Amino acid sequence: MKKTVLVIALFFLIANLALAAQMSVPKTITVNGIIIDNMCAIENKNNLSNFIETHDKDCALMSHCAASGFSLYRDGRLMEFDKESNSRILKFIKTTDSSMNVEVTVKRSGKKWNLLRIIKRP
Repeated sequence: MKKTVLVIALFFLIANLALAAQMSVPKTITVNGIIIDNMCAIENKNNLSNFIETHDKDCALMSHCAASGFSLYRDGRLMEFDKESNSRILKFIKTTDSSMNVEVTVKRSGKKWNLLRIIKRP
């Protein structure tokens, strides 16, 4: 009986450790959305779904807007990027043929997202 209880306890311990290890690994996802600077997102949070349709690169490139960092708007929610990603996004949207409508590959970095790849969508 003691051996059975010990084996069961050991099984649950190993299962919980495996689950914890799996949960701690950042998952990489690829999603589509629209880039917006955080200043404009905050200022227009009550009407963001409509505002996002008219927000453009020129606004996002204004110094105070760009300094606020960037988020990806998708499915009615914002995914905020980390500091390192913000500089990569700024570099991307400064290119002539870029778009605010993008596909990104990201992974979780605390409460924010780390940008791994960004491409323009039609």
